[in-house]
Amino acid sequence: MKKIIFFIYFILIVATSASFSKTITQRSSQEILTAETKDGILHGKVTHILFWDKNNYRPEYKNNFYQKFEGNFSDGKPSGKGTLTYYDGSKYIGEFGGSKKFGNYYFNLNYEEFRHGKGKRFDENGKMFIDGEFKNGELNGKATRIYFRNGEQTYKYIGDFKNSNRDGFGTLFYPDGNIFYKGEFKDDKIHGDGTANFRDGRKYQGSFEEGVISGLGIMTYPDGKVSKGVWVRGKLRN
Repeated sequence: MKKIIFFIYFILIVATSASFSKTITQRSSQEILTAETKDGILHGKVTHILFWDKNNYRPEYKNNFYQKFEGNFSDGKPSGKGTLTYYDGSKYIGEFGGSKKFGNYYFNLNYEEFRHGKGKRFDENGKMFIDGEFKNGELNGKATRIYFRNGEQTYKYIGDFKNSNRDGFGTLFYPDGNIFYKGEFKDDKIHGDGTANFRDGRKYQGSFEEGVISGLGIMTYPDGKVSKGVWVRGKLRN
């Protein structure tokens, strides 16, 4: 008798659970959402495409959507590993989560804000330019970022980030791998104490302010000459 009661109880649990879990698909001019749900909220595998409205779309965009999320939700929020594809064909591949909240409508969702954990960014040609730690959508912690101008690499940075800005200690490399600068950063600029190796052979060790040599420092020239003292906006004060 006890076995029968237990079996019936088990069947009821399975049936109840199944009744609250289902896959939904909804389409509109703003989105296409295919998702697993649990108790009426997104939970499980999700594919969500968010379209431009006619006032913001441009023909030069590679995709007719501005974001496409492929990953998982947990209790109504993006969670775990996933892929976010942008309108220009670039991508974020990595972890999602965090403490960000969104409103009542999924088409207002900005998936960038849920990048949380380790992740990588790739440009439209599949070339990686960011590899690091994200928190609530922003680079926070250790990361590597490669900078480009007109398709050519200018610098590579390895170091600390705060709210997607270089902030803390880091190293900037020339495209050939040689070190340009090693030291402190603040608000995305060289700021604080560090060492810079210039292309013309000069080497400076000392203080910087907002990307400019300022404060106490030593400049060593290719011919061996040394200038030491207090610098103001790149010039040695007499």
